[in-house]
Amino acid sequence: MKVLFIIILFLFHCKFDKGLSISNYIPYALSLKIESTISGNVIGLPNSESIELKSFDEILTVSKNGKFIFSKILSSGEKYSVSILKQPSKGTCEIKNNSGTMSNTPVTNVEVICKSPTESFSVGGEIFQLNGTITIQINSNETLTTTVNGSFKFLSLIKTGENYSVKVISEPSLQTCIINNSTGVMGTTDITNVKITCAGNALGPLVSGTILSPISFTNGVTTLVGKNFCNPNSTCTGFGNSGFTDSTDPTMVQFDDLRGLATDGNFLYLVDHDNSRIRKINSTTGATTTLAGNGINARIDGIGTSASFENPEYIATDGANIYVADQSNNSIRKIEIVSGIVTTLVTNSTNLAGIRGMVYHQDKLYYVSHSLNTVTELDLSTLSFTTRVTIGSWSARGITIAGNEIFIADSANNDCIHRVTIGVWIRSNFVGCANSGFVDGTGTAARFNDPEGITTDGTSLFVSDYSNNSIRRVNISTGAVTTLAGSNTSNYVNSSTFTSARFTNPTGIAFDGYALYVSDRTNEAIRRIR
Repeated sequence: MKVLFIIILFLFHCKFDKGLSISNYIPYALSLKIESTISGNVIGLPNSESIELKSFDEILTVSKNGKFIFSKILSSGEKYSVSILKQPSKGTCEIKNNSGTMSNTPVTNVEVICKSPTESFSVGGEIFQLNGTITIQINSNETLTTTVNGSFKFLSLIKTGENYSVKVISEPSLQTCIINNSTGVMGTTDITNVKITCAGNALGPLVSGTILSPISFTNGVTTLVGKNFCNPNSTCTGFGNSGFTDSTDPTMVQFDDLRGLATDGNFLYLVDHDNSRIRKINSTTGATTTLAGNGINARIDGIGTSASFENPEYIATDGANIYVADQSNNSIRKIEIVSGIVTTLVTNSTNLAGIRGMVYHQDKLYYVSHSLNTVTELDLSTLSFTTRVTIGSWSARGITIAGNEIFIADSANNDCIHRVTIGVWIRSNFVGCANSGFVDGTGTAARFNDPEGITTDGTSLFVSDYSNNSIRRVNISTGAVTTLAGSNTSNYVNSSTFTSARFTNPTGIAFDGYALYVSDRTNEAIRRIR
């Protein structure tokens, strides 16, 4: 515009002063300063963010990517400098081509380049029931060793958007430690929900939901918990009282149709079938609470008593979680022991028809189906099913693992205990399997009558012989079957003499290294053998 003005001025003077030549006006025209502006572009500014730019005393707020321009007019030859007065709250910006001397043309090449935020956050959580030393690791990088229960946090920070993975490197020699919420993608806040739960006790680690520590039973049979409470060496009149009562007083606790039983070495977990609840029992005091379920027959996930089950049957544990065969819901449910959070792992699959006994082993569940006549493997990492064994007509109930072998209690097939080697997947008859009855003996010479629950101490199998109202012991090495407690007579009797004790329809059975625990179904009580 200034150039146009000079030309007009030059022509004007030529018109009224014809004695002047153009050479007289060139120095004058060149002495005039051209005025221009400063502008540029912003690239990469995050959404909803803004920056402040400064040129001389002018401050410009920019809140979007694209072109910006300062309003101040500068003259050619004048020095200029543009700076970032205020960065965005997330990320950083740098500026280029931002200083120099004004020429005869506007400055348009100032560049403000912003980078998205690269934030980093910590990973941590809590450790429960630790009895010894544990070493954990994050992303195969930093390790953390502790002997303390409670909160922990890794020093290494993980950038937003990056993966993290926490694993146990070493655990106490007599415990097994399981992690919940161990992997994920880092967001924009610290991770605090990693849960490490250690199971087992001073006698041995938890393996497949059982403490492997052979012991000698010397103290007889007592009642741990149940409303019609029996003292040692006494006979209760009548059977137990069914109902639903939680209490710290074991003589006041009520159940309704006891089924599957499991232990993590610290507590017992019981399927209270007709109450549609999972109960938690202190194995020392008998104090009983409800871990999950509210008595409403439904499939509702939630926390603790906000969740619902329908006719749950059997359970298994890895020490951190309880896995429930929720039979009427055609589902396998998971309960986090620490939080009580209930989720549905799998549901409405033909693989789940008639699901009964379950056992945990190396991040897999093995369960039996009396409808499909199968042993099925559920991979807990992928939630995929694999049928491992198919048997003819059977009525499988309980299942346990000792070493590399699965043992199955089958109340059909002439009341048989089957044996399956993991990896080989060929079934063989182990003990019983000839006729039903009540006979101690070796292999097929032994007799059972509706074997129901089954567990192990690593050396022996323990079977709740439902219709024989007794607890049978099977030597894994020899196949010799003996009667540990009870006899082929129903009643409710505690006794220091094992075979003088009486049960009525025992179902679930669990071993915690100190004692055997039995769901005495019709007596509505948990019995203890030690």
